Amino acid sequence: MRKLHPVLLLGIAGVVGLLAGAFLVRHTVEPLDPSRLADAPAHIAVKASASVAGKGARLQQKTSIGDVPGEISGSFIASKEAVRATYEMYTFSNIIDRLSLPRSKAYVFKPSVYTDTPLTKKANSPPKAWTNAADAADSVDEDEDDVHLWSDKPPDDDNEEQPEYWEIISYDLPLFIFWCAVLIWIEMTAMFWRRSRDLLMRTEPWRKDDTEFIAQAAKESQWMVWRPYANAVVGLGLYDCIWRGMDIFGKCFWNWDCWANLDCNLRILTPAVAECTFDVIFPAIILTLLVMLAIWAAVWACTRPYAALVCACTLLTGIVAAVTLELFTCFLWIIAAAGFNYFYFLVLPELKDCPEWYEDLGSLAFSTHPVSKEIRDGDAAQGWAKADLNMEGPSRQEAAKLHWCERFSFYCADFVQRHMRWLRALYNGWVMRAIVTLCTSRRVRVFGKEHIQHIGSHDSVLMVSNHRSYFDFFVITVMGMWPYSGANFFSMYPVRSGYFYTALCGFSINLFGSVLAMFPNIVNTTSMKQNGDKRTDGKMWNDYALRRTIQELKVPGVLVGIHPEGTRSTDADPYSMLPTKPGAGKVALACEEAHVIPIFIMGLGTTISKEVRTNFSATPWDSPIDVVFGPHVDLTDLRQSMVGASEAKQEELKTAAGERLTDAIKALAAEHKVRREEEAKAKADKGLYQAADGDLEKGKATQEVEKDK
Repeated sequence: MRKLHPVLLLGIAGVVGLLAGAFLVRHTVEPLDPSRLADAPAHIAVKASASVAGKGARLQQKTSIGDVPGEISGSFIASKEAVRATYEMYTFSNIIDRLSLPRSKAYVFKPSVYTDTPLTKKANSPPKAWTNAADAADSVDEDEDDVHLWSDKPPDDDNEEQPEYWEIISYDLPLFIFWCAVLIWIEMTAMFWRRSRDLLMRTEPWRKDDTEFIAQAAKESQWMVWRPYANAVVGLGLYDCIWRGMDIFGKCFWNWDCWANLDCNLRILTPAVAECTFDVIFPAIILTLLVMLAIWAAVWACTRPYAALVCACTLLTGIVAAVTLELFTCFLWIIAAAGFNYFYFLVLPELKDCPEWYEDLGSLAFSTHPVSKEIRDGDAAQGWAKADLNMEGPSRQEAAKLHWCERFSFYCADFVQRHMRWLRALYNGWVMRAIVTLCTSRRVRVFGKEHIQHIGSHDSVLMVSNHRSYFDFFVITVMGMWPYSGANFFSMYPVRSGYFYTALCGFSINLFGSVLAMFPNIVNTTSMKQNGDKRTDGKMWNDYALRRTIQELKVPGVLVGIHPEGTRSTDADPYSMLPTKPGAGKVALACEEAHVIPIFIMGLGTTISKEVRTNFSATPWDSPIDVVFGPHVDLTDLRQSMVGASEAKQEELKTAAGERLTDAIKALAAEHKVRREEEAKAKADKGLYQAADGDLEKGKATQEVEKDK
């Protein structure tokens, strides 16, 4: 059964932790009594140290207010507005009264020196700290006296502040409408695509052979990979608008100076954060969820009525919980709603007898069987049941075959592979894609697009290619696979352990270039031996790396790139290939559901700076990078022969599978060689024609000159 998304789990844990901490603070930490500030000016806080001799009497004369003791060591007199907001309740009358007043500014408490501002001064007069701080600094040394003053920024008397309701109407409300419109656009696009696909899928006789429909459905599934991330961004935008609109009493503020001071943190900032959490943050989260549920239920009512009904029921119960204005009731609603939706959308489709009234929320997940071409439409139809999401980790004996730096690099990449797949998909789909496009886009030519256009977002793809550069698969994936198919943006490329797992520069390229997509690492390769690696017992680790790669390929929506040669070819002939290693054949045989796509690439070098210069030269097409895709390599006969075969026979079959993959690449290379020869011949003929035309024009000009003479 699929797990919850790690980001969602982290968000749930964060909300629960924040509420628990706020509840604890609210019932254990007592904030300052605002009655102490009856005659104090606004935005003043004073802290004096009783350990400073000779200062207590002077401070007592200037700080004695009602019940405030003369020695105020360890005490704070905070902003009247900030402390008053702590006790302000969200009642109807208070909200109406507050909307007509200016918005409370964020309180910026600044450590400064103690001034001669008497605390008996009226609240509406500005403290001298705003105008006479320099003079006060001359008379009192902050370090010697250990006295601090916290004050807000001085008000701007020239500009008249707008009332609260005007700021909400002019800023928060338009932004709220914008985010709602974005969410409606995203869901409406998915709904129309889903509805169109449903209508086309009903024509059973022709859908398997309709390449145009399959290519369109695959591309739609790729675009909808970003749908959860876009919904998350919209949710954050809605929450930002809602909490700022709700915080009309100015309960939410933050100050690093106060946070760094233990007394100020415990007596002012911590209680304020607790009140902000209960009165603003938590209600804003609930309201954001209700708005998003309302949009989902409204959009999907015509196409997914049962799923829309689930969203509508969750919405109605949430409204009832919110109307009660009881935070505990709202918290129980969140737990119950999360459990109910988890059961309906994730548990039900995994049941052996899935009920007819189950519907996904317009999932556009799409994949095809590599041999039978069977279409698997929707999230529930994908091969999640066969996928082992609890990836096998290396044993202690296997990990002992690595050097310490290799182990560190592997466990970093393994953490990303297990828990941050979303980050790699986002980074590679945007950042890495932009970098590769910027460096090679003007030179790349793609052939054989018809062999990959049927690949959807939940197809597992094993790309096998010749090896001429360190960046072969980056160009193949970014410039070929993603633009001309619906392949997912999560990719991984097993790589030799030397350099990329042992050198700081190589690890940095792997980290910042692809978020550690070059995974897992292979040891004891030919190039590593040439560089002085004397290990002879790397087979145990390499066997684990192959098992891990096979496990990853059984998860829907994974791209894996492997070079059957095992190491980079440096032969001057770009069409030559090194002998085949058995690893690619083992992986291909073990992954029956994966599309095995042979690829030939030519024209890419090993120096990034040279590639960039060539790409931005005046004639980049003179040095093209050609990527040729071939049809799926069918290994069904070899898999059938594997059943019941002896261990020696199985090794022969795995070697034969690797040879078949290499032969497919060589066939593409031979085809491309013919194409390049024809292009060279056509270019030469074109040059001859141009030269002949030039000679003809020159002869005509000579005849005209002689005629004139």
